[in-house]
Amino acid sequence: MSADYDRTPSDSTSSTFTHGSKSPGGLARTLHVAIREYMATVVTKGFFVGAVLVPVVAGLIVGYFGPKLMNPAPPQTNGEIVVLDRTGELQAAIEQRITKEELDRRANPIAALRNAAAEKAGEANPAIQAADKMMDKLDGFHGALTLKFIQTDDEKAEARDEVLTNPNPRTGGPIAIIDVAPNAVIKSDETPTFGGYELLIHQKLDHRVTSILHDVMVEAVRAVRYDRNGTDAATLRTLVSVAGANQENEITEKGDTGSTSGLRAVLPFLLIIVMIVAVTTGSQYLLTTTIEEKSSRVVEVLLSAVSPLQLMAGKILGQMGVGLTMMVLYLAAGFTALSAFSMMHLIKPTDIVLLIAFFILAYIMMASMIAAMGAAVSELREAQSLVTPVYLCLFVPYMLGYPISQNPNSLMAIVLSFIPPIGPFITMLRVVSSDPPPIWEVGLAMLAAIVGAFVLVWMSAKIFRIGLLLHGKPPNFATLIKWIRMA
Repeated sequence: MSADYDRTPSDSTSSTFTHGSKSPGGLARTLHVAIREYMATVVTKGFFVGAVLVPVVAGLIVGYFGPKLMNPAPPQTNGEIVVLDRTGELQAAIEQRITKEELDRRANPIAALRNAAAEKAGEANPAIQAADKMMDKLDGFHGALTLKFIQTDDEKAEARDEVLTNPNPRTGGPIAIIDVAPNAVIKSDETPTFGGYELLIHQKLDHRVTSILHDVMVEAVRAVRYDRNGTDAATLRTLVSVAGANQENEITEKGDTGSTSGLRAVLPFLLIIVMIVAVTTGSQYLLTTTIEEKSSRVVEVLLSAVSPLQLMAGKILGQMGVGLTMMVLYLAAGFTALSAFSMMHLIKPTDIVLLIAFFILAYIMMASMIAAMGAAVSELREAQSLVTPVYLCLFVPYMLGYPISQNPNSLMAIVLSFIPPIGPFITMLRVVSSDPPPIWEVGLAMLAAIVGAFVLVWMSAKIFRIGLLLHGKPPNFATLIKWIRMA
């Protein structure tokens, strides 16, 4: 069947729609279509790869391969560090910090963070134990650094030439020169301030090795300064260290526990990401199957058994099941992680109920519009201009996720909670934030979403009814509005 998109359906087509809508067993036929859509999507290899295999692989990468791939240790470096110590007092302090053990520690910054956290939280803290496991997967310093101390500027010039002609900083030879100022340890009579040092490096020297050299020099100079000025470094650290700084415990019914304020701050955003992914995936499958069935004329066979409204409702319900399946899988993985770290108190049972309820409402609104767009075109490329504005609605809660979760009761957050189709996402951001809205606002937002879903389904059904059997030039938004008015 071929027709221009500005035409109204023929009488025979209208009679088919009417006959299908009055046929007995309408609910059963809708459910049959829904089950068919769900099974046709879930049992495919594509769904398994996208919904199951990809998260599993991502988890393996983050949990096991990630630390190896993102190993902070520098590449293998074998070279000589030339030091011109004009103070004559830094050699021992520098040698103490260029040992194999010290280089391994400095090449693994997690070790320093872990030890600092252990002093505050204790060795039994789960975060400390997790850091230990991560450190076991990371390597230490690859290679070795040797020291050569020189006395004159002429020796420095010779070393500079050797660094310049050294082809590779990984195979030996001079790779860096450290020139320490005469007043780096003791102030001179000419200058009232301390001096420092100059670091000259090989052009191909890794920046992580350079960072280690800077750390070594800063610590060495400070240590000698403390000694020369009669200040014990350990005593000084004790004086400036304040126990409990940047460490807080939460008061709970089970006692005082470690603070979860950081995770609580990002949790709303993570839940919205899961919600957006589930809505996007289900609606994308709906768009693809609708266009494929229309372009292959399979839809004409389907309409001999069900009405357009039954077909649209069944497809929406079936793909909503797909989205719910993905959401359950992702939430199960998240709850497993929270349970492992004893953080399940961050999620209330009512939050899960509201998450599912608002997901259903958000999906119905998005899917009804996507189904209408899919029925209005004959090829997937033709649908892009129509569905892009619909998908842009999902970027609003994504972009505003952090500011709204930080200030959930702002005027902007309250207003956006009542605007379909983004209202369900914004409301969930507020519900799981540290300052959830009153229950009446949640109920009013849900009512607004229900009304929005009803209106969008009603409008989309008109477009779906007309566009499903029409082929030809793809419509624009003005044509779609015309269909809604005349259907």
